[in-house]
Amino acid sequence: MDTDFWNERYGAADRLWSGNPHPQLAEVLADIRPGSALDIACGEGADAIWLAEQGWDVTAVDFSEVAIARGRQAAEDRELSIEFVVADLDTWVPDRAFDLVVEFYLHFEPERRQALHRRLQPFVNDAGQYLCVGHHPDHEKPGVQGPPGFLLFGPQDLETDFSELATVRAERTENATNERHAVDTLYLGQRIS
Repeated sequence: MDTDFWNERYGAADRLWSGNPHPQLAEVLADIRPGSALDIACGEGADAIWLAEQGWDVTAVDFSEVAIARGRQAAEDRELSIEFVVADLDTWVPDRAFDLVVEFYLHFEPERRQALHRRLQPFVNDAGQYLCVGHHPDHEKPGVQGPPGFLLFGPQDLETDFSELATVRAERTENATNERHAVDTLYLGQRIS
């Protein structure tokens, strides 16, 4: 699950993901005024593109050069200005904090996930929010695509991970797309001064 793995995986197909934003993105952000946004592990950029189309000033980060190139091209095709960055999240530090940080389906072993979330919390500015969605432990079933069980997490795991933020929402959710049915954990936290 390193840069080479993901470059090879992205390179093996014209497009790895649907190209559509995560279905819960619009629902969660319905009442939030656009500002600056950081899309963590952005993949091919569907969420970053949707955010930019809603008026957000977006920075999108992934360690796959192939994925970032696709995101840049998709943004250019739509005449959107998005800062795409190829970087390793274990070491990368942005030059500013953001009104919103979004993270979808970034699954690491628990210790690495916790360490990464500790690193990422300071990227949220005063009154800013962090939206994290990943597969819930209930997602692991025979024949269901997804990461192995030890990489899955529940709402309480994320509340513990994001201890610097005040929890707005932390819940088990289900979402059905044309591609699949997912049982997820949704966490929304906010920095309270």
